[in-house]
Amino acid sequence: MSVRLALLLGAALCLHVFCSISDTKSLRVKRGRENKHQKIPQDILDIIQKTNELAFRLYSSFNSQIPGSNIIFSPISISIALGFLALGAEDLTKAEILECLQYNIAETPESDIHQGFQMLLHVLRNSKMPLQVNITTALFLDEHLEMKKKFLLGAWALYSAEAISTDFSDLLSAKKLINDYVEQTTHGKILDMVHDLDELTKMVLVNSIFFKGKWEMPFNSENTVRSDFYMTLRRKVTIPMMRSEYLQVPYFRDRMLRTTVVQLPYLNNSASILFILPNLGQMSMLESSLKLNKFHYWREAMKMRKISMFLPKFSISWDYDLDQVLPNMGIVKVFSQNSDLSGITTAGRNLSLSRMVHKVVLDVTEEGTESATTTAARVIPFSIKPKAVRFNRPFLVAVISEDTQGILFLGKVVNPRHS
Repeated sequence: MSVRLALLLGAALCLHVFCSISDTKSLRVKRGRENKHQKIPQDILDIIQKTNELAFRLYSSFNSQIPGSNIIFSPISISIALGFLALGAEDLTKAEILECLQYNIAETPESDIHQGFQMLLHVLRNSKMPLQVNITTALFLDEHLEMKKKFLLGAWALYSAEAISTDFSDLLSAKKLINDYVEQTTHGKILDMVHDLDELTKMVLVNSIFFKGKWEMPFNSENTVRSDFYMTLRRKVTIPMMRSEYLQVPYFRDRMLRTTVVQLPYLNNSASILFILPNLGQMSMLESSLKLNKFHYWREAMKMRKISMFLPKFSISWDYDLDQVLPNMGIVKVFSQNSDLSGITTAGRNLSLSRMVHKVVLDVTEEGTESATTTAARVIPFSIKPKAVRFNRPFLVAVISEDTQGILFLGKVVNPRHS
C-alpha cells in the first residue's frame, strides 16, 4: 500500500477601495492593457494561454458538480501547483500532469515549461505597488524521507519552494505546522486548511496565493444600504449593497447573451476585476457559452461609459477536493498506487496523491478613506443620467493580472451571504 501525499492549495483575495479616479485617468485603462501584453515574454504568454483555458475547463467541472453554489478558485495557483508536482513526477505520472496543462513534452522541452513558470512567478511577485501578489509553495516532508538534491535545487530555483521537515508520527503537531504556515502566508485569511491527516501521510504540498489590491473606483461606505439580492426568481436575501455614482469604466452589453460586463481597475492598472452580470434567470445560458474566446471578445468590445454601480459587499469562502475533478481531466496515475513521484524522493514509487484541496477566500468591501469620500463627489450636469448597473442577482467575477493577462481568480456569486 502506498503512503499518501496531500496537496493543498489556498488563495486569499481581498478587494479594497481607497481613492477616486478621474475621467482622464480612466481612459488609460484599455490602452494600458494593450501596451502591456505586447511586452510579455513568449514563454509566459504560452503558460498564461494554457492556464486561462484550464480556468474555464475547471469552472465547467466545478459548476457541473456543485450547481447553484458560489464558486471561487485560482487557476494560476492550481496551474503552478501542478507544474511543481510535475517537477517531481516521472513517466506516465508526469505526462498526465503536463497533458492536463496542455503540454506535450515531445514538442516542448520540460525545462522550458518549468522556466516559463519561473518567469511567470517573477512577474507576478514584482507587480507594481500598491498591488500585492504573494505566491508561496512549500513541501512538508516526513523527517525520515530524504529528498533528492536535484529536485530540491529545482524546487527552489524554479518555484521558490521550500522543504520543511515534518514529524508526521505526531499528526496534531504536523497539522498545526501546516495550518500555521498557510495562515501566515495568506495573512490570516485562510484558517484550518488541513482538517485531518492520517497515519499514511508522509508528504503535504501547499501552494498559496494572496492577492490584495487597492481599487481606483471609490465606494463611499455612507452610501452602503441594505438591499435585496435575488438568488433566483423566487428566493432573495437582504445584503449590504455598495453604491458609486458617475463611474467612468470599461463597459459592454452582450445582447446575444443578455449579459452586462463591467471592468473596475486597480491603482497603477496592474490588475482589473471583471464583473459579468446576466439577466435574472439567464445564468445557465451564459455558463453554457463561457469560453476563453468569449472572454477575449468581451474585453476587446468594452468601451468607456459612465455608470452608477450597485455592488454587494460580501465575503465568500470556498474549498473543493480537486482529486474529485482532475481524474476526469486526465490526471489519474498520481492518485493511484501506480503513481511515480520518484523525482522527489527515493521512496517516490510508494507515494500517491491522496487529496488535492483548493480553498479560496474572496472579500469585496468599500474600505474608503476620507479622501475617497470627498474626492468621489463630482459636479455632473443633471441632464446626463448614467446607466444604472445593479448586481442584485447572481454574477460571475474574474480578477485579471494586466501585467500578464492571466486570470488570477474566477468564480460565481450566487449568495453573497454564504461564506
